[in-house]
Amino acid sequence: MDNVSELEAISSRIKSLSLESQLALYLSVSLMAIVIVVGCAGNLMVILAVRTTKKLQIVSNAFVVNLSVCDLLFVTIVLPFNIYTYLSDGWTLPVLLCKFVGFLGYTLTGTTIITITLIAWNRYKLVVSPQGYKQLFSPIRIAVMLLAAWVLPMICLFPALLEVWGRFGYVSMMVTCNLLLDHDSQSFKLFLLIVRAAIPCGLIIYYYVRIYRTTIASHRRVKQGRLLASPTNRLDQQIQRKEMHLTKMMATIFIVFALSYFPCTISSIVDWNTVLSKRFHMFCLITVYVGSAVNPLIYGLMNSQFRHAYYTILLCRCCSPNADVNSKSAATSSSVYRKNVMIKSVAKDQEDRRGILTSDQSATPMSSPEQVAKISKMLHRTETEKTYVSYYEDNAGSDDPDPFNAI
Repeated sequence: MDNVSELEAISSRIKSLSLESQLALYLSVSLMAIVIVVGCAGNLMVILAVRTTKKLQIVSNAFVVNLSVCDLLFVTIVLPFNIYTYLSDGWTLPVLLCKFVGFLGYTLTGTTIITITLIAWNRYKLVVSPQGYKQLFSPIRIAVMLLAAWVLPMICLFPALLEVWGRFGYVSMMVTCNLLLDHDSQSFKLFLLIVRAAIPCGLIIYYYVRIYRTTIASHRRVKQGRLLASPTNRLDQQIQRKEMHLTKMMATIFIVFALSYFPCTISSIVDWNTVLSKRFHMFCLITVYVGSAVNPLIYGLMNSQFRHAYYTILLCRCCSPNADVNSKSAATSSSVYRKNVMIKSVAKDQEDRRGILTSDQSATPMSSPEQVAKISKMLHRTETEKTYVSYYEDNAGSDDPDPFNAI
């Protein structure tokens, strides 16, 4: 009977609203419902893709799975309660449940931020500073990193959970279970903004800038050596394309995160005197909800391996005994060609290096353009390019996926 009476109260409240308010409410709830459906399907697809696709079962994709788990928990646990608060314009459920929903929302957001930072750091180490990459990102250390990504946000929230500094509860202005708008909670939000947002975003921007500069330098070297139609040049061009594609994908992930997270965070902090409208706060929160659903779409649109895995899952071929065989045979020709070209390029580079070392160490005024280009590429190949070449040299007989496609 209580549920029936509550539904009747919600229905009567909606009927008492103006037409404009009703449309805004229906639009907000419909959008959240779409986010729940798309977020559940997309994040489950990411997890299932890594689970069923051999080429995606690499240690660095653990960060991607962790990000999908965070988003999946957010859209399945936090969002339904937010739909309830939007419809009822209040909270009649137990107070402890409201505090838990607010705590969980902040925990998942913090874990997402740390995970995105770890992804950027992983790419930075591979592209810019690959020394010791395999040792640093071993399975055990990645497990420790992911555990820290969950534990650290919880530790940061303990003061508010214990109501020592800040408090969780229902915030009528934001129409959600959140940190309250009192002075202590607002100062605690400012602390969280610095620790959980400003510092990680500063690191992410630093990593992206370094990756971008390294990629541009590699692009220029490849462009200068295009006169030589050799396997080495083809290798350099492929490296440059992969690095540029990787940089664009990471920039897209960061931009989507910033656009979805910062409007809500900043508006809730600056609104010390609750001068912003309730509708504005609701809109800012919806941007966070949308951000939880679009990450799988980014991976699918910008990563060919995830895209192929999605296609396989949608066709219900992931459980077929011949699915992996077909997928493997479809990629064999291009993979073998690429590896053969790169192995030949390595051998050619070694032969050229021996020739360079036995002759003059630098180009003379009488050197041909081809010799100048070869010497320049030998002396100025980036650490990323060396890592890429040595990877294929060491794994010529294996089926390991491309390290630059690990996402």
